[in-house]
Amino acid sequence: MSGSDELADETPLRSLPAVLDDAQRWLASPEGEARLSALEREEREAHQRDEVRTRLARLDELAGRLDPDGERAMRDALTRQRPPGRTDAMRAVWRWWRARTDPALLLLGGTGRGKTFAAMHLVCMHGGQYVHGAQLARRWESWRSDRIEDRDPIRASGRLIVVDDLGTEASAARTHAALVELLDQRQTIDRRTVLSLNLSRPELRSYLGDERLLSRLRAISQLHECAGDDLRAKRVDL
Repeated sequence: MSGSDELADETPLRSLPAVLDDAQRWLASPEGEARLSALEREEREAHQRDEVRTRLARLDELAGRLDPDGERAMRDALTRQRPPGRTDAMRAVWRWWRARTDPALLLLGGTGRGKTFAAMHLVCMHGGQYVHGAQLARRWESWRSDRIEDRDPIRASGRLIVVDDLGTEASAARTHAALVELLDQRQTIDRRTVLSLNLSRPELRSYLGDERLLSRLRAISQLHECAGDDLRAKRVDL
């Protein structure tokens, strides 16, 4: 067979527009859409795994500066595979942090709104101290009296303090007194404080009560009531 016959038997080259048309038809087909969805899902999952590894590495850096309660809260926050910025609480926390206009932020809203997750993500990124509301009075009194045997008294001059779940304490009067003194020491923008409460705006004044505390909060705080559904309820139907 001559060379010219061999060339005649070969499949002719297709034009680029024709190849692109075929590719677009395949992508629009059920098979193509399914394959694209699978690739996008794999990419998202790989990105989420990388984020979790990065956050856990950051946790290891900070673990020495956190008490056990703070470490548990941070690990719980950092290992949830919810992308940052997706919740109303997360957006509010980061707006407040970047604006640098108010030393304190009050996060209100029912349980499961992502308040702890948002505040602990901030601690993870910038360092800080976590204090559960039920432990605030004891730990503050330890700092005041300089009782060094306490496992982790509050560091009033720290860059960031998160006081979580206020309203769960046994003695509101002791907690309010500790909050007044704590906020007196944290009225400048280089000492930031996040206060998290499972309350609505109408319930807040009833809980606080103390006019001294209300006065200090009005002077230095931004208030945000977190919107949205209970994120925990989405994970299990009881």
